Amino acid sequence: MQRDNQQSDNSALDVYFLIQREEKIGHKDIDHYLPFFYFLEQAENLQFQAKGIIVGAKNRFIDSQDKRTHFLCSQSHVTVEYLYSNPVWIDALEYVAIKSVFWGRPARLMLKVFSPRRKSKNNELNIWKEKLGHDYLKSKSPLILALHLNSRVIPVINIFRALNKNAKWAVIPHGTSICDNAMVMASDMGLTNEIKVQNMFQYVDYFVRTSEREKDDAIAEGIDPDKVVVIGSPRFCKEWLNIKTENCLDGPMPECGKGKVKILFLIPKRHINIFTEELIRTIDFISRYDDIELILNRSSRNYPPLSDEILKRQNVHDYLISTDYSTSSLIEWADLVFHSATGILFESFMRNKITVFPRYLTSNTLISEIYDAGITLKNRDELRNLCIQATTSLTELQHQYFTRYGENNARYIEDFVSGGKGSVPNKIISVVEKIRSDFSVPV
Repeated sequence: MQRDNQQSDNSALDVYFLIQREEKIGHKDIDHYLPFFYFLEQAENLQFQAKGIIVGAKNRFIDSQDKRTHFLCSQSHVTVEYLYSNPVWIDALEYVAIKSVFWGRPARLMLKVFSPRRKSKNNELNIWKEKLGHDYLKSKSPLILALHLNSRVIPVINIFRALNKNAKWAVIPHGTSICDNAMVMASDMGLTNEIKVQNMFQYVDYFVRTSEREKDDAIAEGIDPDKVVVIGSPRFCKEWLNIKTENCLDGPMPECGKGKVKILFLIPKRHINIFTEELIRTIDFISRYDDIELILNRSSRNYPPLSDEILKRQNVHDYLISTDYSTSSLIEWADLVFHSATGILFESFMRNKITVFPRYLTSNTLISEIYDAGITLKNRDELRNLCIQATTSLTELQHQYFTRYGENNARYIEDFVSGGKGSVPNKIISVVEKIRSDFSVPV
């Protein structure tokens, strides 16, 4: 990472950001980093250079032709590199381990035995030292960015700090709160409601959150309040959605459903508290309306186990997340968006789609439900009434929706997308400028 000639060591901020989930479908980490760095590029008085390091090998995990990846790398102050260079057979094995349902576990076991980097943990420090380079070792203002605070990232942060004692670490948002209850996952079976103090907070210098609610939750879990700052949600703010549209980052929209009511159903993930049988019945029910064109968007082909009878209907289209179309382009295509606990629901609200939460599908309580934002369906009778309304007059349904829910939607967006008053880009720039000034304060 090389600085501009006009920037001096005393003024430029050296940013290093970790991409740890690039094997996940949809380029999730890049989706969150991209708006953050785009808005930093717009700051007139902030001098910085940023190097992104993909914690993996240069293989088929990342699609260099993806528009979002290309757009990130095209930013004038940003470069992206891989941490490892593996033999081709290791790359292939890692690809199988992540992509294959049947061979995935055997491939992961083989990686533990044969992968060169897994054999030599003592060499990890030298690998990072070489990848970070001379600029990092000598920097007086190295800022580390990560999207996660967990046991996987802490060892990496410790290496960064061992190589440069000046390093500061900021955790920036990888999503925002969507559930009001605490026992969100199917595996959450704790018998007490005591708040667990997060010991990992001690490693963090700055904890950047999307909302005041998330800030309060972090403080309750034990973080120093002075470490927490709220910026809103960069990925879903109106400024970023406009930039995505202008640069065609979401890709093409499907052409199906012309002249019909278009419904996108965001299929909830396997581990969320979902009543699967009723979910299947709901999809079956919606797809029985000939005037409804239904797109299913899900993270795995084998969940939920929909019958061939449903999937072979001419008005049903089953897409894997970000494989056929981006989720954003599907939301733009839709007239109505159904969800049952997914962070992407904010984009539905921001794009002024009729946003529908079938309450009866889950044991979770969504925050949108508390705000009375979007339509909440209590049972299948209400689903039927909604489908009848949509197929009778979509225009009238849209009018009723925005008359009934417009103000509530706006409050919800302000609190969880904008992070309160003010623009998200300005908040991003302000927090990074504050961090930059902290490097100037003698320790």
